[in-house]
Amino acid sequence: MCGISGQLNFERDNHADESLVRTMNNCLGHRGPDDEGYFFDHNIGLGHKRLAIIDLHTGQQPILTGDKKAVIVFNGEIYNFPEIKKELQDKGYTFYTMTDTETVLNAFLEWGPQCFDRFNGEWAMAIWLADKQELILSRDRYGIKPLYYIHSGKNILFSSEIKSFKAVKTLEPDMQEVWDQLVFGPKAGGKTIWKGVNELEHGTYLSVIEGQVKQYRWYNLAGSFRQEGSYDRLYLEDLLTNSIQQRLMSDVPVGTLNSGGIDSSLISAIAKENIEGDLLSFSIAPEKTEGRELPGDESAYAEVLAKHIESRHTTIRYSQELFLNDLPDAISYNDNILYHPNAIPLSYLFKEIKEKHHVTVLLGGEGADEVFRGYSYNKLAILYQRYGIVVKKIITSRFAKLQAVQPLVCSLSFPMQMAIARNSHLSPALATQLTGFKGRLSDDRYTLITEAESLKGLDKLIFYEQKCYMAGLLQRIDRMSLRHGIEARVPFLDHRIVEYVNGIKPSLKSGLTNESLKKILKKIAVKQLPPQIIKRKKYGFAAPIVAYANEIDRMILQYQPGLNTKTDIHQRYILLNYFLLHQ
Repeated sequence: MCGISGQLNFERDNHADESLVRTMNNCLGHRGPDDEGYFFDHNIGLGHKRLAIIDLHTGQQPILTGDKKAVIVFNGEIYNFPEIKKELQDKGYTFYTMTDTETVLNAFLEWGPQCFDRFNGEWAMAIWLADKQELILSRDRYGIKPLYYIHSGKNILFSSEIKSFKAVKTLEPDMQEVWDQLVFGPKAGGKTIWKGVNELEHGTYLSVIEGQVKQYRWYNLAGSFRQEGSYDRLYLEDLLTNSIQQRLMSDVPVGTLNSGGIDSSLISAIAKENIEGDLLSFSIAPEKTEGRELPGDESAYAEVLAKHIESRHTTIRYSQELFLNDLPDAISYNDNILYHPNAIPLSYLFKEIKEKHHVTVLLGGEGADEVFRGYSYNKLAILYQRYGIVVKKIITSRFAKLQAVQPLVCSLSFPMQMAIARNSHLSPALATQLTGFKGRLSDDRYTLITEAESLKGLDKLIFYEQKCYMAGLLQRIDRMSLRHGIEARVPFLDHRIVEYVNGIKPSLKSGLTNESLKKILKKIAVKQLPPQIIKRKKYGFAAPIVAYANEIDRMILQYQPGLNTKTDIHQRYILLNYFLLHQ
């Protein structure tokens, strides 16, 4: 993966500011420590920071066509590019590199935006077409790779990370968006918590021509939900195997993240069968306290799996001091609230892997829970579907988050209310107290909710989780891995898998018992994993913030001495994030 940035001034005689583009690009050095490149021509300036993964010697960017009329900077991987390249060669295109980026550029010249639908992978890209004076910005189907932009009316700036903009202009918080995200959590694209900064939505592209900025949707996630009554397990198993095989493609060392859960264990097991030599696998766990394991320590299961598949496994441990000391820097790298406390140990894991084990590419299990239905909220939604209003009252009374957001979304279906509660972090009242701003549902959020409500039954919840909750997870894995120059790949988010599983009726994917959560995936895993991994109780990747609560409270009171911290520990962690982000 890499970092991209650029500036397009709408008047051709208003030359791009080379110093500004270079400053923006230099803020992305952690994303691409191996090389950098620039393209400047009149009103356009493009920057690229490279993390070299494929075609180490001739893959420098920007890449230009022979006539220099089209230029690309690209962040991501297209795993099926050899097949697309062959098709383009048959049409007469010539290539001077072995990289996927050159294939992407020629594919766009041949098929236009329709080429995006041909790509299997993840990306954020910028393509400049000199003859048309048009800039194209595109993002992958699920938002695996980030892309942000500022449209000022006279020009457009874009970058892989918001910190590039902070280096060249003053950004102010957008309190409406801050309030929305404190209450409702991450979302897929649109306005960010910084005024004037937009995130390009997943599965869309932006066309900028003659000062006109238009966004087009090229991928429709809602269209993948079909509720078919059966599925082919062997076909799905082949898809997963092929996805992992493709994501092992690399000219640098590859390893796996192995938490000991079913998702990462299955990836590790299949990767071991498809890699030459030893498989390096890694896990992270908190240091033991007086010989006791703290919450978040899954190392025993990870080591069971490592022994079973015979991988060379390393468990890396972190302390409370490391966790708390790294929080400010981690938030700075993230450009946003770190909704998941496990981002801190994850970052440390990547740091140790890169510095001590010299691995640059890692495969992880992100997306499996959102696609195959691994969360306990599914049980509650199924109960409501079966037993109706009585169960709704019981569930609402037991879940404070659902009660907190319900007045704002009381007209919505119960699966939609469940989805919103799942993504919620603070009550509206606490968010208002914290920010001094009484907010509302953002326009972007309302659009996503409306689209979700157009689906049937539990697909509403699944769609919203894949759009919003998963957005936070993908931002976490992107920022924390590339903070240390590591490319994290996510085989479960191969679009062929997501679309196939989304089309299956929800009741076939998950049930009311622990054993029936992600039951499709568990059926695939039977041949690969030991029973204690498959049958273990669902245990999300966690950090032991309960054990760190006193120190978290002390840090909060440094910023706002009179604040009442008598809320649950996750809410207090979010409060601390807010203070650190806006200090």
